[in-house]
Amino acid sequence: MYKKPILFLSVFFIFSAAVSFSADEDKKTDKTATLKEGRIETIKYGIDTEVINLVTDLKKENNTDFNDELLKLVETTRNNTLKETVIGFFKDQKNPQAVDFAFDQIQNNYLLSNESIIKYISYIADYQNKAITEYLVTLFNHENEPLADAAIDAVGKSKDTSYGSTLLELLTDPDTSDSKKIHVIGALGELGYKEAGEEIAKYLEKDYTDNRSLRWKACVALGELGDENSLPIIKNLFSDKDPYLRKYAVEALGYFPPEKTEDIIIEGLRDSSWRVRVSAAQSLGHMKSKKAVPILIYKAKKDPDIKNVRNASIKALSEIGSPDATKFLQEILSEEKFNIQNRITALAALIETDLGGSLKTLSALIDTEWGKPTSYLLDYTCKLLSQEKNGKLKDLYARMLTYTKTANLKIYALRGIKLNKMSSLKDAVQKLAEEDKDKRIKTLASDILESL
Repeated sequence: MYKKPILFLSVFFIFSAAVSFSADEDKKTDKTATLKEGRIETIKYGIDTEVINLVTDLKKENNTDFNDELLKLVETTRNNTLKETVIGFFKDQKNPQAVDFAFDQIQNNYLLSNESIIKYISYIADYQNKAITEYLVTLFNHENEPLADAAIDAVGKSKDTSYGSTLLELLTDPDTSDSKKIHVIGALGELGYKEAGEEIAKYLEKDYTDNRSLRWKACVALGELGDENSLPIIKNLFSDKDPYLRKYAVEALGYFPPEKTEDIIIEGLRDSSWRVRVSAAQSLGHMKSKKAVPILIYKAKKDPDIKNVRNASIKALSEIGSPDATKFLQEILSEEKFNIQNRITALAALIETDLGGSLKTLSALIDTEWGKPTSYLLDYTCKLLSQEKNGKLKDLYARMLTYTKTANLKIYALRGIKLNKMSSLKDAVQKLAEEDKDKRIKTLASDILESL
């Protein structure tokens, strides 16, 4: 006769627990929704500094959730600072969403300063159509020379060789200033307008001009044009006394087939100028020169220029990616005898080019650095890992969520979890949203819950 009350109490407790769980879930959902709504309200109604601060936060988070609201803002506000901030945000994202707006501003907003127009040109340069490029050409002779130079640079990015003849005419015009010619030559090189090769080559003749900047730009442009008839001219520049010209000669050679330039670029690693050695390392990395691996390893270990040449050699080895190159980079990362700058460079290079193959090395590094009172290397490692899309990072993210010495590692982990949509770590994220003492972490965790 006591069974019914017992049964009733059991059902009551189960029902109560379910109601309580449901209420908790509703609170979490409401909290996440409130954060999102708050940000939307800031975009709609906030003063310029509030919106700019929000955009800064969104940039740090790689957050694109509010792009539609930001686009509406630039289309309606009269505040040029806000417009430029949002356009800069879209440019950093490589997001063409506001191209039509920016182009319209350039054409029709007569209150824009030349500085603002230059910023808009820089944005739309990567998303040109015929109408945009044609308009930019009309700015070539604008009275404000920096604005004209920005338009010339942008047309070079269009890759439309039909504008090469217009640029070549500008180059040969006696009224064109040397400063503008630098931009014209650069644009002709980017366009790959081979018909300009003979004219550009004149600027490498010592008797033709004493303007060093023109000579440097002409050297690189010849490389971009890729005409093998220019190879003897460029190779001869290795005997020039100007170390900058030798540096640009190395860069120019990097545009030609490796079998025609590899040996002389390797020789550039022994040049007395660190700038030439850096350019040589970069070119050898781009061409994936396995032949250069032994000397690049030597340079990474022993070059007298620790900051520039050693780091450039490390990056080149990561681009080459041969087994002996990768093994050496993992050695740099694992052994504390190497310079910290070089270890950081090796770390970034391995994460970028061989994350999967280097997870064991990275885990061992984190183990070593974890117990230290402070570790920039640990912080930087976790920061880079937070920016990678790789499901194998789950265990590392989970471990980062437990770090207590600073808030940074938890923040990095949360960003990585969101980027990789790791729903399997939702419970851990939820716990931070409810219990963490740091308001930043609670806010970020609450925001991320919605996307998991």
